[in-house]
Amino acid sequence: MKYDSELFCSFTFVKNPIIIFFMKKILALFSVVVLSISIAHAQIVTLTSYASGFTKPVDIKNAGDSRLFVVEQTGRIKIVDSTATVMPSPFLNLSSIVSSQSANSGDERGLLGLAFHPDFKNNGYFYVDYTMNGTGRTQISRFSVSATNPDSADPASEVNLLDIYQPYSNHNGGNLQFGPDGYLYIDMGDGGSAGDPGSRAQNVDTLLGKILRIDVNVASAPYYAAPPSNPFYGATPGRDEIWAYGVRNPWRASFDKLTGDFWIADVGQNLWEEIDFQPAGSPGGQNYGWKCREGQVAYGGCTSISSDTVGPIAVYAHTGGSCSVTGGYIYRGSRHEALFGYYFYIDYCSGKMHSIKNDGMGAWLVNDNVGTFSTYAFTSFGQDSKGELYICNILNGTIYRLDNPDCKPVSAIVHNNAMPDAIQFCKTNPLTLNAWTGDSLAYQWLLNGSPILGATAAAYAVDSAGTYSLVTTRGLCSDTSQNVLMIDTCVVIAGMQKEVFSAPMRIYPNPSSGIVNVAFSLAQNQAVLLQVKNLLGQTLFIERKYVLPGASSWSINTAEMPSGIYFLSIQAGGAQRVEKLIISHKD
Repeated sequence: MKYDSELFCSFTFVKNPIIIFFMKKILALFSVVVLSISIAHAQIVTLTSYASGFTKPVDIKNAGDSRLFVVEQTGRIKIVDSTATVMPSPFLNLSSIVSSQSANSGDERGLLGLAFHPDFKNNGYFYVDYTMNGTGRTQISRFSVSATNPDSADPASEVNLLDIYQPYSNHNGGNLQFGPDGYLYIDMGDGGSAGDPGSRAQNVDTLLGKILRIDVNVASAPYYAAPPSNPFYGATPGRDEIWAYGVRNPWRASFDKLTGDFWIADVGQNLWEEIDFQPAGSPGGQNYGWKCREGQVAYGGCTSISSDTVGPIAVYAHTGGSCSVTGGYIYRGSRHEALFGYYFYIDYCSGKMHSIKNDGMGAWLVNDNVGTFSTYAFTSFGQDSKGELYICNILNGTIYRLDNPDCKPVSAIVHNNAMPDAIQFCKTNPLTLNAWTGDSLAYQWLLNGSPILGATAAAYAVDSAGTYSLVTTRGLCSDTSQNVLMIDTCVVIAGMQKEVFSAPMRIYPNPSSGIVNVAFSLAQNQAVLLQVKNLLGQTLFIERKYVLPGASSWSINTAEMPSGIYFLSIQAGGAQRVEKLIISHKD
């Protein structure tokens, strides 16, 4: 499982069956309680009991509908329906083939992960990660839902995609998720023991200590293929399946359902737990440093941290009983405006919860004092199809929902996977704005602060300049979105809208160690924003100019930027051009 056996053995309350029984009796008293914790800026999160009766729950996933699927480490997957009722028969029972799990065992093996195919509604495919009984080898397998019962899977439908040797019983990883690109991402630990004795995380000829990325839409054996865009595809050394490497035990990771950003919680060794980040559109190939780094410090005999490794965006120390990070999700539900946009994670041993949010300018706002639940052992967060978050407790077998006492729903305008402050458009090309949707919500669109007659749907097509906003209501509670300014600035010739960019953007020299020139050409006068971001999404350079039509250029001094891969973008008139920039400083 996610916790380390070398750490786990020090927690006698887990290994002692008498104390476990006593704890379960105490924890049963919390089956209907609401737990409150505080976040910065007066935000409050509550954990509300949602469903119970599970045995060692370790994962929660959805299939794009109203159901939740709860993975039990002992080998079963159970369904929670839309009324929060646990269905009596399991969706799938693999207990006879997964590594056996006794009730008091600290063994990290078992049924560990679940992911539904993006087209599950039509093809009925889902994927599981488990360690095989007897051998302990990791199996990545595809199963199919029953042809006659949507609440039951066919146990005889298993198709094995990957069979991965595990040298030890711990650090199996286990998380599965499909990315926005439609590929299956598989999180593999370093193979176990302590300190990665086989140095597998840095060895790109093994799948251990890696994030893998595969295409499962393959009709014949082995029923998967490595995408040619994977960073080690066709390379020697390097396995085609590898997407990123240098991770220790990435027990839980997730994609932001709004932006597509990738969040990875990697379990630490002796001192530090870390959160790694990969922005949407990344080309992959990141080396997160293990075992030469733990968090932000050198480890494993390394005296320094290589500049080729990517550091975490947040760490926390093994203080106050903390030992192992359980990664979560960014809250993208509609129930609680105060939680929207925050990534939540928690420590398994101490029960201390944390949150992170990007400030929009490249800085990370980290709160390490969200709250502490010391009598709980949370193994996984989950997200339903509406973006609401849940968390499971392996000790009392209960699933909790993240809530907030403030009744304000999320009111936000979304355009092209972003929540814009300003959009430029032409009257000849109407633009559709979309509300962030959710259950039991009512919508009213405003123009210059006044309600638009009949504009009460979740989407609204605008065709005139002005300031647009949205009021979202649930019951007696309402909230108003950000303002979106629509500016009619496009030049129209012969009834046709001209392209914003009249020629491709060029960057030279690239790679560079000093001055980089950016050449582009605009079809009309525009306010232009130029940014350089690193692989973590942090902004290293930002500048705005008002540029006249025709050929233009921009010069950037990269001498103070570390060697690495960056993204350079130019935004103008609602259009954007992005190119990869490589900075290489020779010794």
